[in-house]
Amino acid sequence: MAFELFLLLGLWGVSQSASFTIDNDSSSIQGLDRFGLEFTFKCSETKSLCQLSSLDEIDDNDSYYKSSDIFDTIQKPELIFNTHEFNINSAGIIVTFSHEINSENPEFQSLESKFNSDFKYFVGSGSGFIGLYNNTKGKIVVKSLEGLKGLDLVFEFKEKDLTLLQCLSEALFVDFNSFSLEISLDLDNKLLYAKLITLTEPVIIDNYILENLADETSNYYLEDINPPFTISLDKNFSIGWTFDDTYITFTFNCENIFSWCGISFTHGMMNTEIIVMLNSGTNLTVTDYYSTGYHKPSQLTGTNFTIINQIINSTGIYGQFSRLLNPQSNLDTPLAPEVESDFGYAYLTIPNAGFSGHRNQGYGAMIFGLTNDTAKFIPGGSSEPLFQLDNNFTLGWQFINTSIVFTFNCYNIQGWCGISFVHGMINTELIVVLNLGTSVSITDYYSTQGTKPTQVINTPFNILSQNINSTGIFVTFSRDQIPKSSFDQSITPGLTTDFSFAYLSTGGKGFSFHNVKTTGLIVFGTTQENSKYIPGGSNTPYVQLDGNFSLGWVFSGDSIVFTFNCYNIQGWCGISFVHGMENTEIIVMLNNGNGITVTDYYSTGFVKPSQLTGTTFNIISQSVNSTGIFGTFSRLLSPKNSSDTTISIGYTTDFSFAYLTTGGTGFSGHNRQGYGLIVFGATGSTSKYVPNGSNVPYLGLDNNFYIGWVFTSTNITFTFNCYNIQGWCGVSFTYGMKNTELIVALNSNNTVVLTDYYSTAFQKPTQKTDTQLTVVDSIVNTTGIFTQFVRDLKPTSNLDTPISVGLSTQFSFAYLTTADGFSIHNNVGKGIMTFGANNSTSSFTQGGTASVFVTLNSNFYLGWSFSTSSITFTFKCINIKGWCGIDFVRGMQNTEMIIARNENGQVTVTDYYSTAYSAPSNTISSCITQVSSESSVSDSGITAIFTRSLNCQNSKTDILSPGFNSPLSWAYLSSGSGLDVHNNQGKGEIVFGSTNATSSFIVSSSSDEDFYRDHGIYMTVMWVGVIELAIIFIRYFKWWPFAAVIHALLGCVTIVFTLISAWQAFKKGKDSFSSQREEKDMNYHLRLALTICALTVTQAILGVFFRYIQIFKTNIRMNTLARVVHAIIGWTLPITSMINIKYGWKLKGQSWKMDDYIYPTYWVLIILIGLFEINHRWGFRIWPYLSEKRKHFSYKYIHKNNIDNLLSENEKSVRHVDVYKEIIRDRKNWVFYDDYLLDVSWFKFNHPGGMFMFPMVYGQDIGKFINGCSTPDSTRPHYHTQRARSMIEKLKIKKMAYASEIFEQILPGETHDKMQWTLVNRSSVATSTHCLEFTSHCWKIIPDPNRFEWMGKHFLVTCTIRGQIIRRYYSLVIVNLAIWADEVKLHGFPTKSYEMVKDHHRLRLHMKHYKGGLMSTHLSEIPLGTTVTLKGPLGPGLLIEDIHDKDYLIFGAGTGILPFLDIVYAVWTGKLTKIRLHIYTSFRDLQSSFGVELIDATSKRFSNNIKLYSRDGEVGFQLHSEFWRNMLPLSTAECAWICGPPAFNHKIMKILKDEGFSSDKIIVI
Repeated sequence: MAFELFLLLGLWGVSQSASFTIDNDSSSIQGLDRFGLEFTFKCSETKSLCQLSSLDEIDDNDSYYKSSDIFDTIQKPELIFNTHEFNINSAGIIVTFSHEINSENPEFQSLESKFNSDFKYFVGSGSGFIGLYNNTKGKIVVKSLEGLKGLDLVFEFKEKDLTLLQCLSEALFVDFNSFSLEISLDLDNKLLYAKLITLTEPVIIDNYILENLADETSNYYLEDINPPFTISLDKNFSIGWTFDDTYITFTFNCENIFSWCGISFTHGMMNTEIIVMLNSGTNLTVTDYYSTGYHKPSQLTGTNFTIINQIINSTGIYGQFSRLLNPQSNLDTPLAPEVESDFGYAYLTIPNAGFSGHRNQGYGAMIFGLTNDTAKFIPGGSSEPLFQLDNNFTLGWQFINTSIVFTFNCYNIQGWCGISFVHGMINTELIVVLNLGTSVSITDYYSTQGTKPTQVINTPFNILSQNINSTGIFVTFSRDQIPKSSFDQSITPGLTTDFSFAYLSTGGKGFSFHNVKTTGLIVFGTTQENSKYIPGGSNTPYVQLDGNFSLGWVFSGDSIVFTFNCYNIQGWCGISFVHGMENTEIIVMLNNGNGITVTDYYSTGFVKPSQLTGTTFNIISQSVNSTGIFGTFSRLLSPKNSSDTTISIGYTTDFSFAYLTTGGTGFSGHNRQGYGLIVFGATGSTSKYVPNGSNVPYLGLDNNFYIGWVFTSTNITFTFNCYNIQGWCGVSFTYGMKNTELIVALNSNNTVVLTDYYSTAFQKPTQKTDTQLTVVDSIVNTTGIFTQFVRDLKPTSNLDTPISVGLSTQFSFAYLTTADGFSIHNNVGKGIMTFGANNSTSSFTQGGTASVFVTLNSNFYLGWSFSTSSITFTFKCINIKGWCGIDFVRGMQNTEMIIARNENGQVTVTDYYSTAYSAPSNTISSCITQVSSESSVSDSGITAIFTRSLNCQNSKTDILSPGFNSPLSWAYLSSGSGLDVHNNQGKGEIVFGSTNATSSFIVSSSSDEDFYRDHGIYMTVMWVGVIELAIIFIRYFKWWPFAAVIHALLGCVTIVFTLISAWQAFKKGKDSFSSQREEKDMNYHLRLALTICALTVTQAILGVFFRYIQIFKTNIRMNTLARVVHAIIGWTLPITSMINIKYGWKLKGQSWKMDDYIYPTYWVLIILIGLFEINHRWGFRIWPYLSEKRKHFSYKYIHKNNIDNLLSENEKSVRHVDVYKEIIRDRKNWVFYDDYLLDVSWFKFNHPGGMFMFPMVYGQDIGKFINGCSTPDSTRPHYHTQRARSMIEKLKIKKMAYASEIFEQILPGETHDKMQWTLVNRSSVATSTHCLEFTSHCWKIIPDPNRFEWMGKHFLVTCTIRGQIIRRYYSLVIVNLAIWADEVKLHGFPTKSYEMVKDHHRLRLHMKHYKGGLMSTHLSEIPLGTTVTLKGPLGPGLLIEDIHDKDYLIFGAGTGILPFLDIVYAVWTGKLTKIRLHIYTSFRDLQSSFGVELIDATSKRFSNNIKLYSRDGEVGFQLHSEFWRNMLPLSTAECAWICGPPAFNHKIMKILKDEGFSSDKIIVI
């Protein structure tokens, strides 16, 4: 039997063919590849190995993977390969093998049945798919699996023409149940290996099973079938494709989607082909629908799909299928490479839900490119212009030859939808698509009104597609770009035009009227990118003056073309270029019954003007119908008549309009309907109409008297328009028109005479101010007196009132309607006048009795006048019907608040004390003494006049007096009367003067408000966050390398922000320091702020000083003092700042932020710091307890049999001697502490005692310093607290080994950490020095240990004395001095007698008894038989690894000779014969010395090995320079050992270093 296997090497992009020949005799193929290079595919003689050579295209930079023989141990039958076919095509190199098998071989008896059974496979993770081809059933695809160790296969394709199959592990295996194909590449030799390997058992991964393969004659080959790219539509749906001559093969990857996923080739997925891939439960089906709505389509296109591959699993549904590029159905969308199309997609994620509806998930533009560079999906894009006019109407178009193809998608619309090419849908072409029930009709109207047009334009439309369903009307139709009818709008690419649209949602009512839905500007581009729709935009200026009158214009050469669209108007409509429509040009368009006439008048009153300007108009179009009057006409920009207004592009002017809605009465009067400010721009975007706006200030004092003005740098030009007045009209700048300047315009024989008086009474003034009033223009007629004149802003006469921009002043006006001259001038009205630079900043408020008025804002005017014991306030609250009020702080909280309220049309005034922004509950009695009867509520607002006592005799109120300076806030409610919320509308600084000259009000600018808000935020963040983090880092994480850096950085940031922000706040609010107001909160805030600023500077200086002392100085007292002061200020600053933040937000009127944000933050910080502090103070007790419990639990229940617990301590540890070499070699900042190695590289900078100590102790055991036994210099020892010890845990980096070679462990159960030894003997070896002898039931001492690393080490003794844990270190001495002394005597040397028991196996510790010493006293007094806890041996010791024939220096003082006795005894016993020891010993006196005579005897017996220099007090060898320079071999010594009191150690170290001895060789024990 024969089975054929195809091997595919992916060579993407191979387009050329290759030529080759097959030589069956030699089992080789020779030929030329697509590059024209020779290649040879040849099988070996055994035909079990084939090789492909001369692949010169192989890139030398590609990875090299050589085949392994991991299956060599598996039985392999003899296989014979016959090359059957070889081909190179666009897919790559395909080599076909066949092999013959002996069917009698038991290994292959069931091969055929197995081969045709379920195919099981495994593959590795990779970038693509791995699969098999079945020529009869199509392609079966398996997605690459994740997480398979050692099988990270696959085809990897690079971005170059020639790529290689790369096996990312050793080889690629594809399992055929009973055998595997192994493929590997030898890139160095350019060989390809293919081996067929038998597997004794099938390999199944996760039970993935493919469907049965076809019969044995089918062809199988491996291929990477992933498309060259995929396009991600969204996070769930991605799509890919490949093209051949007739088909497109789609790949749908629908992750997290379990029902269906589909695509369409339009936006919206309606009226289009939809390709849907559906999960039917066991497999995938692909169906081609024609969708007419969002429900499941009932119409199929008849297009078939060939499913190539499919996967359904827990991650989603995945399919690959092909479709004809050009299907036979005209409902389908033809596709081709590089085609761009609109695109939509949808899916349903929930499983087993079927396919019933399909609203699109997204849409855009899709480019079906051939490569990753040319393929693209543009979300929201479109291949042709398509715009959503509103939620219901979508418009699209496409230019084809001479036509434009429109698409109307009218969603939720059943009646009709239409468009026009102007604003308004009147006097324009109107294209309407109408729902006839089963079809649509498209009509081109010329609309002249809002009802159904009667005029039809015979423009032909070609309907291309249409659909009417429950979701709306959808139609595509074409029209000529340039129609023949002159009524039609020519539409060519790039056309920019005004645009309107309308529709009727309900059906069955036909087309009868067409009110505009909305208007805009549209650009008919050829693509989506160069097309545009701007809702509300305009190509030409077009403004709506009110609900009836719309005005448009176009500049054309020397003319302007006006469009008047006057809806619901049958009489006339007109405009003027000033406010008021008097003494100005008026353009009137009149309905004459048969059409329109346009006339240019010069109006001098509100009656029909009798004067024509002579300006003519050219009427372009007109329409008069039931909906109104519509006309388009032109006028010269600069008419010849001087009465006319010259108009130019950008011209900005005041503007008025009027109209008469009823017809048949002609044009007789013209009271204005409205006025505003207009800008005549060249385009809609540069044009503007502002209702009630003004180019210049213009105000009505009453119905008869209007005043306007314009400022220049030195002058003010007044306009008096005095209607129905024939005598005179005038103004003054106070209340009452007495003792003030009075400007009067008098009608003298129909001529205006202007005079500036100083009035002292109500009679005609006799005194003039001599101020010149220059007349610009004036007229007197039957409608009144009208004049314009110029006056200096600051006249030279001191009788005149200076005027400036923004001046608010008392103001009176008067006039005489009859022409009877000027004699008496009682004021007609009075109020507050604000002279603004434009109309929006100017105002006149009638009424008032105050002597001083200030403007709070455009709605609120505040006036007052003082009496002996009271102040009379005037509130003028314009357009305010609810309430208005003031207070005397910033923020309307915690302050007196005076409220004037509208109570059913009556004014009530209440004095409250406000504590929050909610309704105040506390009133202040006896403060408001009277509310004037002049108080009123009118259409214009609230006027409140009331009296308040200057001193209310209440601590919650301020004492007012002339000149009182205070902050001021105000608020109001436009309607209603509730006080539930009274956030301030504004605030500022006010001076309550007795006159205008002595009074002032300065509004706080928004920038000031922003600054103070930012100031508060900065300070809150700095002092309620940043500085606490700085404290936390330096207090609780000082062991961390970067703790000090972060502390300093955060502290500096806080200090810099505080100083800069405080200084800016001081500059902005420095007047507050000199304010007469005694404001408690402000004073507290300012004083605390100054204190904080001073403390921050002090803290910064102190921090630098402390750091300097800590790092560079050795003065511990100074270091401690600086640290304590720095810490005190460090805690004081945030606490003080938190208090000040409270006052700051209170001053800003935002105390609620304290309750809502800052207080909770305080509590979080307090709790956080509290937890850190608990850990800091008691964590050393808490955590070990919990750790012990955890270890007990872990050992008992989890790790009882863990092999790690079987390791000895030394197997987990390192030796001191090895670490010490690393310290010296690499200059490590490491120290030993008991059985641990610590890294103090960074901690040394944060050490509270200073950094200077650390360089002295690198490589030493610092336990004696931590436990207060010694110091590195001559300072007093310091016993470190348990909190300090707990910090050591963070510095540990290694566990050090114990010198276990000195012990023999008798019984298991104890460790070196807690050894229990029993005191069995106590003997004296010298004055105050005792030998303590211990025995143990678990341990015994080995008298002659191997090696020498144990020498010089010590034990830690821990006892609880008087409730306090005391730790002390005692040197290990194995030699028994009594036995040694006996040996010395035997050799004839004198020696002391020692009383210790002559037992080699006891542990002996020698202790000096200090008066008052807790540990030495305790050990001297405890009875024999007491158990003592020991730990050890500890410390680096003498650090002897090997003994060299070199000199060693020993310096021991007092009990400091103990670490050296064992090494001397080793010389005595002859164990050390080459060493040369130079020993210097020092004792206080002869009585306190011990062991020296033993050393002396050894030096005399072995004079070549030991030199002794001893001293007892003043007796013996004294240190001198000759000793160091001539007697000691400093230049050749291997090292120097020093052990003694701190002062002794320090002195010896200094001398050695001064003599040039290397510090690396000095070992302090």
